[in-house]
Amino acid sequence: MVATASQLHNALSKNFQELSPQLKHAARYILDNRADVATHSLRQIARRSGLTPPTFSRLARAVGFDGYENLKDVCRSELKRNSMTLAQRAFAMQDSPGDAEKSRGSFAERHAASTVENITQLIGKLDLEYLADIADKLSEAKKVILVGALSSRAILEYLHHMMSIANPGWTVMTDSQHSSSSLLSEIDDETVILVVSIQPYIRRTVQIAELTSGYGASVISITDDISSPVLKHSSHSILVPTDSPQFFPSYVAVLTLLEILTGMVVRRWGDEANKRIDSVEKTAHAIGDYI
Repeated sequence: MVATASQLHNALSKNFQELSPQLKHAARYILDNRADVATHSLRQIARRSGLTPPTFSRLARAVGFDGYENLKDVCRSELKRNSMTLAQRAFAMQDSPGDAEKSRGSFAERHAASTVENITQLIGKLDLEYLADIADKLSEAKKVILVGALSSRAILEYLHHMMSIANPGWTVMTDSQHSSSSLLSEIDDETVILVVSIQPYIRRTVQIAELTSGYGASVISITDDISSPVLKHSSHSILVPTDSPQFFPSYVAVLTLLEILTGMVVRRWGDEANKRIDSVEKTAHAIGDYI
């Protein structure tokens, strides 16, 4: 039986091509309306979707649930967790019965298992041709601007450090109003905006995605849910699992995806990237940065 929200998405996605047209319709409805599934009766969901109640029961069993109520319970759990504050999640983590003194390492084991599962799900559902298209866009862009806030910014600073060694055309957008205005004024259809937006979603990140897409830039978003507000402004997007027993979403799978893209893009740059990396490395040795 499927037990978590990310596994729900994974189960529906993984088995999608094997479903009948009617069950595909039901799967799409559930993915797009999980809050409704969590809070309304099966009869109401059937009426709203234009399908019959037995269709949803068959779908639940087809993707690994014991029945529709089990699927609905997962949607309820997701709705409850998404509505929790970080402080409430911290309390739930501390109050977890799995971390009794007699099992002092259990949290470490659960957290490690969760991050491994996130990466497994990410790789399992990645469309490699689609990923290659994204790598092509990033490698061909005249300028790439990295947009994210708070914890997402920290991840993008790491990405920027790696990519700036190979190419000077990548920039992180800061919180500085002057810096942001300067960058935004130079955006055109040869610019790519790479956005990382993970719950809790930051208003400014979404506003920048909306603004830059309006300027003609291609917006590539890495986010964690189909309800993410950044998706409506994105030309390309990848959903990344961030489940964690922690009080905060896990960025391990996000980082894995960014490192994959880094390698794919640098490979596409070829000799020019190799020459720049060699030059940067020699300069770092010459000025004493490297020991």
